[in-house]
Amino acid sequence: MIIYKTIGCLLLVVTLTSCSSGLLNISTVPEKVSVKIREEDGQIRDLGLTPVRMDSSDFFKGNNFVQVILSKEGYDNEKIVLIRPSLEGSITLSVEMLKGGGSVKEALSSVELERLATLIASSQQFFYAKKYSEAENSLKKLIIEFPDVSLSYDLLGNIYYLQNQHEKALGMYRRADEISPRNIERNRMIDKLQQEFPEKK
Repeated sequence: MIIYKTIGCLLLVVTLTSCSSGLLNISTVPEKVSVKIREEDGQIRDLGLTPVRMDSSDFFKGNNFVQVILSKEGYDNEKIVLIRPSLEGSITLSVEMLKGGGSVKEALSSVELERLATLIASSQQFFYAKKYSEAENSLKKLIIEFPDVSLSYDLLGNIYYLQNQHEKALGMYRRADEISPRNIERNRMIDKLQQEFPEKK
């Protein structure tokens, strides 16, 4: 599972862990964190306290994406966007809450969430179809509208890497790392490219 952090919101690209059960598991450290979701239409649903385990179809209820809101007194609130996977399977979300004042970060509106999900989906479709120029243009629009979504920079870095523009790729991966550090795959790419361009460290 890959987690991409944005200011005030986490964006999660879901990786399926199994293709049979269709369960959603949300766990946190510490436990007993309040879990609410904001649906596409802006409605808020309370799912109770972690750990949460439920059927993924009940979780998404026809929505293409939802925003998960995690809160606990003494910890910073977390907001995570989950995009409905195209295949049925189990989804596991594990979050380590950061100690803080329980600050409420500004949540994206349902219109902004829909726009963000649409731009990401469009960019990924171009990327997987190897239409790199269209994907690059789509990602640049995404960066203009949502400059703090690390996924945009990661995908742009991937495009530059595949086009042998390794210095540009390194710059994009570094920008993504500033927004959302501790991504294992991204760090592997940064290390690989820094070995190729040691003067760019």
